[in-house]
This record gives sequence, structure tokens and C-alpha cells, in this order.
Amino acid sequence: SSCKIVYGYNVHPENDHYVELAEAADRVFIEDMNDNAFLVDTLPLFKVLPDWFPGAEFKEKAELWKKSATELRESLFKEILTGNYGMLGLKPVMLLMQVCVPDYTIISLNNQRIPLAGIDTIVSTLSTFPFTMMLYPEFQAQTQAEIDAVISAHRFPDFLDEEKLPFVRCVFAETMQWQPSTPLALPHQSILEDVYKGYYIPAEQSTANAFLKGILHNENVYTEPYSFKPVRFLSKYGSVLP
Repeated sequence: SSCKIVYGYNVHPENDHYVELAEAADRVFIEDMNDNAFLVDTLPLFKVLPDWFPGAEFKEKAELWKKSATELRESLFKEILTGNYGMLGLKPVMLLMQVCVPDYTIISLNNQRIPLAGIDTIVSTLSTFPFTMMLYPEFQAQTQAEIDAVISAHRFPDFLDEEKLPFVRCVFAETMQWQPSTPLALPHQSILEDVYKGYYIPAEQSTANAFLKGILHNENVYTEPYSFKPVRFLSKYGSVLP
């Protein structure tokens, strides 16, 4: 799991405290990422209103979210530094990061991004993949044949085998291109004012989403983008296109 990779922590199958914190943080992220989820997004004046004022409920929610996010971020990180969790070599890396980046918050935030960022996108992709293989059994057979030809029957593939499995890599790339896990990506706030195709975009007052699915299904780039064609990622020399 991502927690094992980042923190060296083995997640418990049921009622894991850190998993519950991560799921709570993910629910907050989903609720808050919607455009104009709160009135203050449209009327910044609400920032200065007292907590009891109608429409200022976001302040109470923000405090609760901050508490859970801080606990998730700092608890595992501190456990590593105290030696309770962590793989060999992970604690020295953390200590080295503290020397290079004295700001503790920056280090812990960067570590937190990996488990949280992978909760929804990884689940989405891993759910799409078996569904795709059922729809296209010929590609499933070709993928399995390549794995059998390269990998021993007594072990699983690892990253050292990646270059020897070009078709497998193409299938993964096509899965993410065919059904992207975040078709609208994430909303971004404008930092500078701009003009795009005649539309004026004011600084810090506009939110934009990149239509990722439209980009990945652009017929000027991908031939028959709505068809599942892993070979589109193979060059004429048999290598995987970047």
C-alpha cells in the first residue's frame, strides 16, 4: 500500500485508525473541491463574518477538517522519527530531508500527498482495468502471454521487468487514456489576469477545470480515441512511446 511505501506502516484489514483519518480527509477533499461549495467562494466578504452568522458554517467545518488533516499528517511522520514504524533506511532519509528542508510542515505535507492522492485515482484505475480485460479478452490473453514469457511462474512482476513488458505498459497507458480517473481534473484558481479566445479571466476571481477527458480523446492526437487500442502507444520499433 502507499502507507507501506511512504511510512513503512502496515495497514490493518479492519478499523485502522489511519485509514479512517485518510477516508475522512478524502471526503472533505471531494466536498470542498466542488466549485462554489461554500458561499464564501462566491462572496469573500464572508471570511470576516463571525462564526455564528448564517452562511459562515464553513469556519466550523474548516476547524474540524484542519484537526483531522493535521493528525493524519503528523502522527505517522512522528512515529517514523521515533522509530516505531518505518523501513530500514527510511528514517535517515527523513532526517536528511529535515536538513535540506528545515520546514517540518513542508516535509510532512509532501509525505501526506502520496497516500491521499492515491485513494480515489488508484481505486478508479484498478476498477477499470479488470472491466476492460473482460470487454477485450484478446488483449487480456496477449498481456498474460507476455508476462508468462518474461516472468517466472514463481514470482510477481516488479519494476525491473518493466522494460521487458512493452505490451503490458501499453495496456496500462491505454486504460488511463481510455477511461481517465479524473475526467475534469481538479479546479484551479487563476493567479494572473489573462485573455483566452476573447474571454477575460480576472486574477484570483476565476476557477478553471482542465477537461482532461477531452484532451485524452482528441481525435487530432489519438486515432479512434473511444476505442481501446493499446498498440497506439507502441512505436514502429516495438518500444513504448513516451
